[in-house]
Amino acid sequence: MHEKIEGILEKIEKFYPEPHNYIYTKRFVVYIKIIEWEKMTGSNAMLPKVQEVLSLLDSEYSTTAKKKTFSTENINTLLKVECSIFYDSILISMPKDLGEKIFKIKIDTICNKFHLAGVLYSLLPTTIGYCYHKGNRVFGPAINDVLKQEKFSQQPSDSLYKRFWGILKSVKKFFSAQRIVAYIDIIGWVNATSSNGISTEVQNALSIVDKVYKQMNIDFESWKKSIGKINPLVQEIECGIFSDSILISMPENFKKSIFGIADICRKLLAEGFLCRGAIIKGVCYHKENYAFGPAINEVIAKEKEASYPRILCSEEIVKISHSYNSNFPYITTDCDNKKVLNLFQPFIAPTNQESLELLEQGLKIEEISKRIQDNIEKFKKLPDKESKKRLEKWQYAKSLMASQLNESIYKKYNAASFSVAFNN
Repeated sequence: MHEKIEGILEKIEKFYPEPHNYIYTKRFVVYIKIIEWEKMTGSNAMLPKVQEVLSLLDSEYSTTAKKKTFSTENINTLLKVECSIFYDSILISMPKDLGEKIFKIKIDTICNKFHLAGVLYSLLPTTIGYCYHKGNRVFGPAINDVLKQEKFSQQPSDSLYKRFWGILKSVKKFFSAQRIVAYIDIIGWVNATSSNGISTEVQNALSIVDKVYKQMNIDFESWKKSIGKINPLVQEIECGIFSDSILISMPENFKKSIFGIADICRKLLAEGFLCRGAIIKGVCYHKENYAFGPAINEVIAKEKEASYPRILCSEEIVKISHSYNSNFPYITTDCDNKKVLNLFQPFIAPTNQESLELLEQGLKIEEISKRIQDNIEKFKKLPDKESKKRLEKWQYAKSLMASQLNESIYKKYNAASFSVAFNN
């Protein structure tokens, strides 16, 4: 029986596409924080200024790499100058091989144009170090270092901004798209990415995000075919990693998306990463490495309310989940009476012991419960204040897992409770 279950699970795992292999390279990294960005992206009246900012960045950073000759052995990993906008932050990085002089000239040019645009900004010192920065994937020790500097920077410089895609003729179209937006903070990610090499646990975590995201896109393409024409502005699922945060957005009507977000958080938990975040519905622009707008502002603010490792869901998301399947608890109520994403959503209804075991193994219940209990025991032995905070987070994760499993599986299907540590 167990061989049969393992065979089914192996087929499920093979269904996911192969993940990308991430490698750090040494880069110049600069971080620019935009002052009053939330105000600028919060209403359509300020959108012309936003477009001006985006256009400037596009014209300046995209041409830098074309002026340098690379050897064939490093051309794939070092060729491109990268620029990402996430919420109120602009992060620009460039291969170290291009030379510090070129990088400094480009940043000075951008800042001078920002000054003329009359937009306040704060420019942090350039960091040189190892990181991964390509499109909407931005992380590594150099990114951690530059973001740490931002916490201690209080003095804004004089100004900032510009850039965007020529296909969007009207700037008002930026925010015409209602989307489901999920913002997830990976607890412990900064420490895990602090070395100059990508560890196995980080590579595994990135593979989880990539695999689930690709599977979400496969489901999304099937959904698009089933409904015919849709607004071209909302036709893609987007997923970005910025330092220790994951931002995922998708069309509001793609209700199956909630499955994918829960899948990512549960599998990261199996790797030892707790997740804290929020899911809302709202208007925003999210395309590859650019993400901004009222919904981005709102979901980041809501994530700060979470405190514990849970994914808070707005009332609109609760309604969306009910409209998809009102008989199943995609969203549950936790001990604080908060609406949170259910990480343990069954992919089959367990009708007998064999199917129950298949479900338990597929959801990695035993593996996750052991990971939780090991961390509880670990932090119980450590007396410092930070360890006590971590202990509270893992204890909350234990309580939430037990309640969600009971609501989703054991009580619902009158099944015997799985014999794992947290049920004792």
